[in-house]
Order: sequence, then structure tokens, then C-alpha cells
Amino acid sequence: MLKLTIVVKKFETKAGKAFYKATAKGKYIPSVEVDDNTYYTIKLHSPLVNGKSEPKECPQKEGFYEVGIPSKKDLWLDKREDMIGKNVFHIRASKIIFVDNLPQSVEK
Repeated sequence: MLKLTIVVKKFETKAGKAFYKATAKGKYIPSVEVDDNTYYTIKLHSPLVNGKSEPKECPQKEGFYEVGIPSKKDLWLDKREDMIGKNVFHIRASKIIFVDNLPQSVEK
């Protein structure tokens, strides 16, 4: 099983609605399709069952998460025409485990 650590952060839209986003730096993603110094948005999916996989909701708590990936076939760069340049990486995750909180920023 492959492993990847992702970072989940909370953001707000201009309308004030909160949402969570998962990211990972390319050098940590086990794929040759990525650029080592680029940050990728991670979209999580359920493992394949009867040839189907469903989107999973991003964890709803900020922090670092370890994602278990069954095989290299379960991760791919989104190359659809309307997604080129948006750096979106899809992962069929068998496990998602909370590892640690994000560091607290120091106000001066």
C-alpha cells in the first residue's frame, strides 16, 4: 500500500461559507506526472467496488492526514481539458487517518 500525507485547511468564500481543501506538494505524491515544486489540490474518492468509485468528502478538521492508497492505479492527475493547469490530483483512498494538528501561527 502506498501512503501520502495531505494537509487539510479551512477556507471561507466571499459569501462567508466555510469549506475545507486538501493539498499535497508534488514531490510527496508517488507519481511521475507531477512537478516536485507544485502544490496539488487533492480530490478523494472511495476504493473501487464493482468497477465504481464515489467522491469522498474532504475531512472536516484542519490538520495533517495520512492517506492509504491501494496501488498506483488508484491515483491520477486530472487531465480533462477544462482542468488542465488547475493542478488537481485524484486519489482512491482506502484509509484516511488524522495525524497531527496544523502548527499555530505566531501573531506579532
